[in-house]
Amino acid sequence: MTDLNWIYSYGFLGIRLFDLPSFLMCLLLIVIAGYKFKIPSNYQVILALHCLLPFVLNDVLFSTSYMGDQFRYWRGVNAIRSGELGIMEALTSGENVLQARRPSRILCNCRLD
Repeated sequence: MTDLNWIYSYGFLGIRLFDLPSFLMCLLLIVIAGYKFKIPSNYQVILALHCLLPFVLNDVLFSTSYMGDQFRYWRGVNAIRSGELGIMEALTSGENVLQARRPSRILCNCRLD
């Protein structure tokens, strides 16, 4: 379940479909918060455009390998969902989601041990 090679079999547009539910949830939260807290519409538009970033960053402007932390998060979440990793173990262990915060070798041009 934690192997991510299967996602590339869906193609460019198919991968975007995996981001669509998250995008729709973000839009729903923006609309509800805008209505409840009377957030101005121009701020709501900016927030909605911010929610579109995964669609234009991943494999459009940047290669997905450039931001490798997203794959570490994905593996951690899939391990929790499949039962391979408990939630408390994920929060306390340094070898899964918390490790994704490590700087990339490409960005800092340094050696990571």
